[in-house]
Formats: sequence, C-alpha cells, structure tokens
Amino acid sequence: MRRVELRDPAGGIVDAVDVAAAGTFRLAGPARGVGPVKFQLRLLDEAHALVDTVSVPIVVTGGDTLRVIVRAGPINPEIKYFRRWAEDAGLATSLTAALTEGITQNDGDARLDAGSLAAADVVLVDARGWASLTAADKAALSDAVEHGLGLLLRADAPLAPETIADWAALGFKLTAAATPRSITLDRYLGLHDRTAFTMAPVDVDAPGSVTAVSSDDATGLLWWHSRGAGRVGLSRLVDSYRLVLLGDAERYGNLWASTLELISRPRPAPPSGPRLPGTAWVFERVVLCGLGAAARVLPSADGSDVALDVDAHGCAGYWPATPGWQTLQSDGAAWPFYVRGADDGASWHASLDRQATLDLVTPPSSAVGSPKPAVRGPNAAATGPAPSAPSLPPSAPMSRWPWFFAWLALTAAIWWRERRGFRLAVRVA
Repeated sequence: MRRVELRDPAGGIVDAVDVAAAGTFRLAGPARGVGPVKFQLRLLDEAHALVDTVSVPIVVTGGDTLRVIVRAGPINPEIKYFRRWAEDAGLATSLTAALTEGITQNDGDARLDAGSLAAADVVLVDARGWASLTAADKAALSDAVEHGLGLLLRADAPLAPETIADWAALGFKLTAAATPRSITLDRYLGLHDRTAFTMAPVDVDAPGSVTAVSSDDATGLLWWHSRGAGRVGLSRLVDSYRLVLLGDAERYGNLWASTLELISRPRPAPPSGPRLPGTAWVFERVVLCGLGAAARVLPSADGSDVALDVDAHGCAGYWPATPGWQTLQSDGAAWPFYVRGADDGASWHASLDRQATLDLVTPPSSAVGSPKPAVRGPNAAATGPAPSAPSLPPSAPMSRWPWFFAWLALTAAIWWRERRGFRLAVRVA
C-alpha cells in the first residue's frame, strides 16, 4: 500500500498515513508563527521508496485578539486546559467560576453586563456556570447575542430543570440520558490510533441547527445556529483535554480554535488583495489580477524586481524565472506567492498538462452538466477567471485529405494538358 508523509520546513515528519483504495488521504500539521512557510508532501510506494514530492506552501496570517468570557462551575480539567491553551494562543480570557453558593473564583472581568458583552467576541458557559447566572445575566446574554455575540453552551454535567428550559428557549431541546457514552473522533481529528472521548449523558434535539462536529459513528457533538446577528452553539463533548494528556496539544488547540472561530462574533472581512496564482511553475506563464498600475514582482533575495505590464483590467502576465517564494508589490502592499521548481510535483504537473490538452480538443457538448476544469497553459490564469471575454468554442483543424486530392487532380489536369499539347506539336512538325 502506498504511503504519504507530511514534512515540516525543517524536514521532520509531522504526519503520515496510508493512501486509501480510492486514492484519498488526510494529513494535518501545525504551522508555527506568522508568514510564508513551505511543507512537503512525499509519496512512497509499497517498498517505501520515494515516488514523488510536492511542495505545500501556505501563508500564515495573524488575526485580531479574540476576547472570551468563561462562566463555569468548579474548575475541572476541561476548563483548566482550555485556559492554558487560550493563554498560549494569545486570547484575552476572563473567568468566573462558581465554586459553591456565594463563593466564586474570578480571573479578570467576566461580568455579563452590556458593556462587557459588547466588548467580548464569545461567551463560554458550562452547565453549572449557567445555573449560577442571574436573570439579569441571562437577559443581557440574550440581547448581546442578538447584536452579534457568540454564545457556546457546554452540556458537560446533569442539567437543572431551569437550565433545560433556558437552553430550549435558545434552540436546544435536551433530555437526560442514562449514562455518559464513549465515542471516538479519529476521523474528524485525523487520529491514527483509536482514542476514546466522553459524550455527556444528554440527548439533544436541535432543529434548524448545523451539526459542526460528529463522532466516528455520526453522532452529533457540536451544533450551532444563527440568532439575530450572533450565533449560539452547544457542545456535549466532555473531555477534549484528553488530547493534551496524550501529547497531542496541537490537535486540541485546533479543535478549540475552529470551534471558537465558528461561534464567535463576526469580524469584517479583510480587504481583498490581488488574485495570486494557486499553482505556478518556473518558466511557465501565470496571470496576476487585481493589480495597481505600478505593480512589481520581487523574485529573489538579491532585491532584483520585475515590473509588470498591467492592462486596463488590472491583470498582467508573468513568467517566473526562479523557483521559491516571490513577492508581489502593488498599491503599497506586498503579497507572497510560491513558484514551484520544474521537478516539484512532476506527476501532478503531468496530470494537469494532460487534462489541459483534453480540454482543448473536447467538444463543449461533452461537458454539459459538469464544470469545466481550469486550463493550464501559456494563456491560462492560475487563480480565478480572467476578465470576461466572448466565449468561443474550441476549433480543430480541417482534415487535409480533401485538399490533397484537389491538388492531385489539378496537377494531373495540368500535366495532361501540357502532354497533349506536346504530342500535337510533334505531329505537325
């Protein structure tokens, strides 16, 4: 069975898996730090000999600090490891933990008044934490969600009847189950060893909600739905911290990061930049669009640059002469993109060339009902469509045989005429 490896920029193996019978696989690895970074995918045959390598370039961008308010019951391992991860990830987190009636542990300002909630991005509340909220807290939360706040509910313990009623009003109908249930998340997390997690003893009916995380047996674990301008989510996964205990803090962080990104207050979209090539090989033309009039490419570390001839649509063709990271400069900003070497992903490169050739000769009628793949080649844009132009069907050259026979007939007729005239001249003489 063939195998694929994902190697980090230092050459270390961060993940490896056998290729499925359908030719699919899934790998994951952490990107440490902000900026351009290149991973490498290596395909091995049955004898673990190298077949091909493909660069996996990514650009990691920094985001704004996420502001999180946590309202919980007594500190448990899940809250403990969440706080540790949040601090390492640079989140601004404040906590109020209800230890016993009338006694709380506070870390930062975790009040649920209008001002604090307007400044927060997401509020995380577990079952015991919700039971400690006042009616004013709940009303402030509901109003803040309508105005964009994200609210994540954790059904991690038996729920009080009042909590069940409150959460039903938020769109999640819960009923107590007999016992906690053991589940696995190997498929969702990309784990290769069977790892057991715990699902809270509660059944969830979430009409109109989206199931964001499911166990390997398709049991829902995390749901969310929109409420006004914000979102409300519910999770019944109790012990994701087991990932940390198993030495997989990176997947634990990825799980929480994706969850908070899904639930938290929406942020304005970053300004759109130029359309960069998704795939670019050295010595092959790529098209860059969305450019200013004085756009340039810095292709190498020596500072040399190439001025681009930008057309009226804001696009320009570029022929990279060196592989590696290159930088597009336009309108006072810079965007990195990666150019592959000639031998980078040779099998993939050949497959794209083959498909591009087939696209050029396949009649349009054969592609009805299916999207047409992007055509690679000297006039193809690597990312997104080029400026609109009249759509013309591909043309094929006319067969040359009819022209050959016409030439042959004409030549024979001229030859016969000349030969007949020569015979007449001889007889007269």
